[in-house]
Amino acid sequence: MSPMARTGVAALGAAAWTRCRVTPTTKGDFCPTLPLAAAHSAQRLAERHAVRGLLLRGKVFASTTPAVQDIGAASICIQLEEQGGGRPVELLDGGYLVALRPEGRSTGFLPAVAGVPGRQGLDRAGRSRIGLAECLVMARPVRLADDEEGHVTFLHDAALRGWLSDEKILDVVLLARVTDFFLGLNAGTWLRIRISDIASASARWLADASCLGDSGTFEELLNAAGLDLANEVEPPPDDASQLWHFWGGGGNTGMSGQMTNNPELAHSENEETHVFHFSHKGVAVSVSERRQQPKDPLATDYTGDLVWPTAVAFSRYLCEKHCLEGARVLDVGAGTGLVGLLVHRMGAKTVTFTDVPRVIPLLSRNVALHCLPDATRKAGPTEKQAGEAIVRPLLWGEAEAEALVQERGHFDLVLCCEVVYQQPQQVWQALQAVLKRVLARPGGRVVFAYQHRDGAEVTDAQFFETLEEACGVRLESEESLSVWDDAWDDIDFRWVRTYVATAAAQL
Repeated sequence: MSPMARTGVAALGAAAWTRCRVTPTTKGDFCPTLPLAAAHSAQRLAERHAVRGLLLRGKVFASTTPAVQDIGAASICIQLEEQGGGRPVELLDGGYLVALRPEGRSTGFLPAVAGVPGRQGLDRAGRSRIGLAECLVMARPVRLADDEEGHVTFLHDAALRGWLSDEKILDVVLLARVTDFFLGLNAGTWLRIRISDIASASARWLADASCLGDSGTFEELLNAAGLDLANEVEPPPDDASQLWHFWGGGGNTGMSGQMTNNPELAHSENEETHVFHFSHKGVAVSVSERRQQPKDPLATDYTGDLVWPTAVAFSRYLCEKHCLEGARVLDVGAGTGLVGLLVHRMGAKTVTFTDVPRVIPLLSRNVALHCLPDATRKAGPTEKQAGEAIVRPLLWGEAEAEALVQERGHFDLVLCCEVVYQQPQQVWQALQAVLKRVLARPGGRVVFAYQHRDGAEVTDAQFFETLEEACGVRLESEESLSVWDDAWDDIDFRWVRTYVATAAAQL
């Protein structure tokens, strides 16, 4: 096939997945690499992110765009989405270090360098490229003379297709944004340079972030992902980009960010995602919220998808009233995660975000993007060293609380923002059972931020009247949020109540 005939992207193969072999190569003219130790570190780091619930989903719609094929490389094009939700995830344009594995497999991740076009223009068909990424999976051993450290380069096309086969859904972990350049219309020489820059920046980030641990072998890296290492060595792939330019090509697609979208990846017209930006006293947090237009608005509770005024006022209150460095924090009914992410940014040692399973995809998305390191940006003077963030589904009840404590231990601070509102008795009693079990004793605190609403006086009053005895806590303080509120009047209808755990409770 002549270069002029290559105008699209190759479809993924449809063979059933079996363990395939990765053939080592030698260093050619184009050979971006990661040190073997860095590849192992990225693999381990991705596993930790996955355990913490910081996962996105990648929907594969094409492999090896023409520009990448021209320079002898192989790639996959993916749409980044929320886990389980199918909603696109927007990233800033630039180069990223990510980790991938086929969804549903128990195998390990493999590191990849990714080009993300972001909002930088439309694709060839005039469609948005928000949420798209093209990835080169960095796991092919490079046989170099006198290379005691060991290096890997991009998987060749046969191994990439064999690893993915027809499974078009991936688990994706975002490890770091490592370059901020727009990938533009690059092809040929400039495309090789850009990919190499992302790979080099990824290796530097892993080293600078003290992520490098003990290096394993090539076999261990591949075997963890369900791949085998072949004994033979292949020559480096051919670079056909100069021939392509000779025949009149140019502006080719690929890591240039000009990848063509798949029309099947259309956004839903029944929902709209907004980014909510919070900033107060030098602490800034951004979260996505979703304004739904459901066919049946009574069928599902969408309150967890929105940032509510009480959460904003409560966040300002926390910025001024609480020292959170070193605290072990549980966010109950976290919703979009605004309050918990603020606490995380203020120096909490750990923050565990919980909500009902339906809310988890949006919550995981916000926490994953919040925790994504950006090697292109210097930290502000007020930013503290970020602690651990973890996302877990939590249905209220004694058994669920016990399972959470067994995994995460007890908590110094439990945040409950807008979780008490006209709840049936069995629901607020289940919440009390959770609080009773998870609080550290003595001295653990639970803080409620809530709004008085018409019709809630009886149920909300019953909850607070029985809370101290049911949970083994005592009221420490009660304050109005009016000082931190944007309400048009000065009516005190948003409040904060803080309770402290006593030495013991009847468990």
